[in-house]
Amino acid sequence: KDQEGQRIKNIELTLTRNDTLFLRNITNDDNDIVMSVNFKFFEPYYVLNAHYKGFNIYNKEITMQRKKVDINLDLFDLTINVKDKLGFTPGVNVRPFLTSSEMDNPIELIPEEIKTGEYVFKNLLPARYKLSISYGRFSDEMFIDLPDDGDSASINFSADFNLGAKLFDSRGNLIHDDDLKLDILRAGKTIFESISPDEVVALPPGKYTVNVYTNGKIVGSKVVELTNDKNINIVTKLESILPGLVTGLVLVFIIEIIVLFLFKKFSLNTFLKLLAISLVILSLFQPWWALNAHSDSPVAEKSSEMFIVPQTMIESITYEDETHLELATLPEMFTDFVSILLFIVYSGIILLGVSFIPNILLKRRFFIVLISASIIFLTLVALAFSFGMSKICEISLGSLNGEGTLNVLIPNGETVSMSSTWGLESGFYLCIFSALILIATGIIDFIRKKKWPKKF
Repeated sequence: KDQEGQRIKNIELTLTRNDTLFLRNITNDDNDIVMSVNFKFFEPYYVLNAHYKGFNIYNKEITMQRKKVDINLDLFDLTINVKDKLGFTPGVNVRPFLTSSEMDNPIELIPEEIKTGEYVFKNLLPARYKLSISYGRFSDEMFIDLPDDGDSASINFSADFNLGAKLFDSRGNLIHDDDLKLDILRAGKTIFESISPDEVVALPPGKYTVNVYTNGKIVGSKVVELTNDKNINIVTKLESILPGLVTGLVLVFIIEIIVLFLFKKFSLNTFLKLLAISLVILSLFQPWWALNAHSDSPVAEKSSEMFIVPQTMIESITYEDETHLELATLPEMFTDFVSILLFIVYSGIILLGVSFIPNILLKRRFFIVLISASIIFLTLVALAFSFGMSKICEISLGSLNGEGTLNVLIPNGETVSMSSTWGLESGFYLCIFSALILIATGIIDFIRKKKWPKKF
């Protein structure tokens, strides 16, 4: 029994003689343990051993005259508080345990969890213990003399991991801007304030919010569960100038060539080639595939857009009048594949440009070859993209184009069913349309060569 007269359970009792085990039993907190054995005249004894939580607490000979054995122990509870270097309770599951060199059979004693970061070891024997906590490659330990050091102790959790960040604009282009600053918060408390995005900080594992500011205005945010070294991508609300600029210039150029063609400043053939080049360039800055989803209860929207320049998919979720942007995770093989397609598109544009070299330097038969190569390149890009994207879509959506109900995780952690449609978008169709225009150009050139020879 313990010092309060209560029975102690889980004491292992064994009766042996000459190293031979005769009986084994485990105590409980309801009844006394009765162990019945026969005594021989020439061997009138047994050895009673008792083990509790790794300690040998009784080891004596029991003769036939001994009818009762009392084992009395002083037991103590020990409460452990665990804090990380920021003073927070650990943001991950740690594994505290006790061991002691005084144990006869060394074991690890595991506590009960009272709440996050607070544990209690119950019914411990007086001894010198080593308290250890571990997580991943990190471990911490301290020694406790019980009961001399009291019934509670605190230990520091030393684990920390590196956190770095890359910032992107709303189209997925990498940003390098000294005016952008980061704040890092945990449980509403600011840990780092106005640090450079290039700075890598060491933090204990846990849940953090990283906010991006420019001129005091928040332009991006991301919640990260830091359980190892991480470099996170944060998509900001900052708009990229290039897509709008290129789109505007291309549209102005198209209007100009239409006007010049109407005033017969150049031929239909030249007009079509210039139009094809313009549309190809325009397609590079338009989404080639998109998903749009919405729900009415709660009111939320999601969109995903795949771009060729840059090779990214941007996911946008609007909830409670706040828009949250993320870079979708795409297989590296697919992004490398799209990069190759972009190179092919650039090659097609160059070939189209070369086709404008005057006939005095370039024979018409080579001109036809260049146009044909451009057609093949653009058609190849469109077909290859649709094939590659269909393989990506098969994993999560089932098809390249379609509609249905999708379960979407919104920022508050709730999963919402949204009505969704997805499929190929304007960038893809502009590329196809450009190829068709080039085919028309080739047909016109062929007809002119065969029937109406004319100076180009």
